[in-house]
Amino acid sequence: MFTPFNALAAALWLYVPALAANAAPVLIAKLPFFKRISLPIWPARLGANKTWAGLIGGVLAGMFTGWLQLVLTPWELQTGFGFWIAWSALISLGALVGDIVKSYFKRRIGIPPGGAWPVVDGIDYVVGALLFGLPLFVPAWEVAVALLVAGPILSLFANIISYMLGLKKVWY
Repeated sequence: MFTPFNALAAALWLYVPALAANAAPVLIAKLPFFKRISLPIWPARLGANKTWAGLIGGVLAGMFTGWLQLVLTPWELQTGFGFWIAWSALISLGALVGDIVKSYFKRRIGIPPGGAWPVVDGIDYVVGALLFGLPLFVPAWEVAVALLVAGPILSLFANIISYMLGLKKVWY
């Protein structure tokens, strides 16, 4: 049984690679190497903002974040290095696929790239990370709920900061 604080702490710890992966594409797009592979995945259905550079770079950022967790943690995770890196890759990919699927449906209902779809814009990557992570780990329901609540709030804060830094054109 988790307290709300413990559930939130566990959710953030377990899914921080996915959070990093979701935030990374806007930063990665500015790097010289990634500019070369910044081709849209499916511009007709997703818009030009969903690129291979963002997808690949986001997964790599999530894996790097998972590696940092291992390096900076004073105790060895019982799951081991290989499991944690695979977990980080899987949930990072899930977060980005969740965002891509949401973008597909946004275009279908007429919301332009960069346009707001309240709530869905902040929960898409969380649902993707949870679903893609299921083959390796099933979180306690309290942890999943904490992530579903915290994810959109963290996404909003990240968007506001990105907007203030000039990395995004809109704050939402």
